[in-house]
Order: sequence, then C-alpha cells, then structure tokens
Amino acid sequence: MMKAFRRYLIVGLLVLLVLLLIVVLSASSWLETTTGRNLLERELSRALSMEAALQGDYSLQLFPAIQIVGNELLLSDAKTGHMLAKIYAYELQLALKPLFRKQIDILKIAINDGSLNLDGLTEMAAASAAGTGESLQLPNIRKLEISGLMLQKSADDFLLISQMSLTDFAESKKSQLALALALPMADGESKLFDLDGYLQVFASPFQVLVDVQALSVNVAGQSWPVGEGTLSWLATKDEFTGDLRGLLAGYSSAYQFSVHTAEALWLELNVELRSADNGVISVRLDARDSHARWLLEPIELNLDGQELLGSGCLSLAGEPLLQLQLQAIQLDLDVLQEMVPAGLLPNGKGIEAGEISRESSGELDLPIELAIALSAEQLRMSGAIAQNVHLLVGDEPDCTLALSESSN
Repeated sequence: MMKAFRRYLIVGLLVLLVLLLIVVLSASSWLETTTGRNLLERELSRALSMEAALQGDYSLQLFPAIQIVGNELLLSDAKTGHMLAKIYAYELQLALKPLFRKQIDILKIAINDGSLNLDGLTEMAAASAAGTGESLQLPNIRKLEISGLMLQKSADDFLLISQMSLTDFAESKKSQLALALALPMADGESKLFDLDGYLQVFASPFQVLVDVQALSVNVAGQSWPVGEGTLSWLATKDEFTGDLRGLLAGYSSAYQFSVHTAEALWLELNVELRSADNGVISVRLDARDSHARWLLEPIELNLDGQELLGSGCLSLAGEPLLQLQLQAIQLDLDVLQEMVPAGLLPNGKGIEAGEISRESSGELDLPIELAIALSAEQLRMSGAIAQNVHLLVGDEPDCTLALSESSN
C-alpha cells in the first residue's frame, strides 16, 4: 500500500514537472514574439510608471524562480520622451498562473547595473508639483531590488546605489526601505551611508518622506552610527530636510539640515553633541557644492562655551580630506581634551614657540584626512598661558583651489 502510494506520488510529481516545462517552453516562445514583447513592455511600464523599452536580448528561466533575464532596458518619461534610465542587466520575477493564460504578472524587479538621470527625475517630479494639471503617476511595485545603479547628474558628478531593497511600494503607502549609497573612487568603491527605514511618497504635491530607523555614515572603511529620525524632500521648494537623533562616540547627538537644490547645491547644517555630564559641542555651517568639493563658510563651533569661527572645504575626490581654518579669542586645551578624542589634540610641545604641529600630536586614527589650522589670541593649558598661538593638525589648509574652481 505504502509502495503504491509512493509510486503514484512520484508519477504525479513527474506529470506536474512535465506540464510545468511545457508551460515554460510555450511561454518562452510566446514572449519572444512581438505580441509577447509588447505585453511585457506594457506591464513593466505600468509597474514603474515610465515608458519601458526592451532593447537587448532576454530569456525566460525556470530556476531559481520563473523570471525574465535581460541585458538592456531603457526607461523614459512617457509624456516628454526624455531618457531617464539605461539598465544593462535586469531580472523580472513572474507569477506562474497568469502564464497559462498568456498574461504577465510581475512580482519582483531586480536591477543589477545601469545609470539613472537624476536631473530628469527631479525635473519630472518638480513639473508635476508645480501644478501642470496632472498629478505624477507613481510606480506600483511589489518588490524592487537594485545593485550597481548610478545616480548621475553629469559624467563627473554621480553617486552609486550599492544596494537597495524596496517592498510593497505604492502612492502614499509606507514601504520598507533598505539603502546603501556610495561615492565611487578611482581605487575602488567607498560606501557613504547605510539606511534602514520606511519610504512614503505623495504625488500631488510631490513629496518624499523617509522614516529613518537606523542610519550610519561610512568613511574610509569606518562606520559611524548617526541615529534615527525623519528625512523629507518637497519638490515645490526644491528642498531636502532632515531631523535626526542618535548616539555618536558616547555623545547624544542631534542633527538638523536643509539642502536647497534649485540652483547650486547649498547645505545648512546644525549639529549638537551632548555628553553625559551635559558638556556640549555644537556646529553650525553653510556649505555649497563645487566640483566634488564642499566649500564650508561660515563655520561656527561652540566647544562647551568656547567659540571658534572660520571656514574650510571638504574634498571627496580620492581620499576624503577636510580642511579647516579656525580662529578663537581664548581657548582652554584642558577643556577640549575632555571633550574631543585624545588623538585629535596636540600634547603641548612647541607652545612656547607659538606652533604645534602634527608631529607633536601623533598619528590621527580618523576615517578622514585632516588639515586644520587653529589660531588663538590666548591659549591655556595645564596652568600655562600662551599668546598668539597657531595649532596645526596635518598640512596647512589651502582651499584656494576649491574657491577658484567655484568661481569658474
């Protein structure tokens, strides 16, 4: 009895497998026809709310899932025809049952390589937000996975989506989001940040909200946890804002920023770090983007009541480099040493000469190269007082190149 049951079970499974292979082979032949290609493009266009054109070859695969695997996909604005993205490798996971009726139901879209025209997307969203009479048609995606997609403004100005996962996306709906962004370097990929949270997009007016559950910044292989909070972009104002809180290097932290994208990229940033005994480090700065450099001016720092003013620049081309030129009227190094990692401060040699260099402070174990000059009219340390002191960490800062490039 048991042997007969097993025999019938094996025969039944073989019959199902044969039927499945027949369906797949039939669907594969049908999808290669003009009718099948047109239907596949139409369903993909509907899912992404963009005009999809399958330019290269593709095939239907049975394992590890029923899926279309292709090597060239073009996405454009359905209204204007402007090119928005070029995808070089993609996978479309399909539901099996609709294939019996020669229908297509896309369960998951995976993009493995390509480039996305960031300006084109933002212009399309801004045009809809400006009130052109029609609201923006947003995608309706069950599962989207991306790896190796460039967000490109120009040949020299781009970010890379290293990994992205978006689940159950639709207009106004909270969708689970995982995102890893990177700035590609000449010597390999350097990840910028990892984000986990929920994405919510409204079509009219166009607004993007991210409920951040965890955000970490990665520089030169070292990860710095930032925290949680909210990020938002409102197309009508061309403004990206954030309000985040977390724990950084033992300090409770708060970050507020606003990025204006209407013309040149402009950032306003406020950061506050507070220790367990209520010691406060706060930073306020304005920054503008210029040829892979951020020009920082003005910079205002408050180190537990000690005020420093200045300017600087942050270079992201090659090894990250932060250059700062700061001035203070009075500065107490004993207070700073309790608040700032010890490797960042000089050990006191050379105060009498009015010069403290990197050689006297040891190597800095930081995820970014520093070139910081700090001038103080009066410096206090261990009871000693020095006048007109110049402290130097790394090389002497020089942002003239960045400034000259920004004026061109």
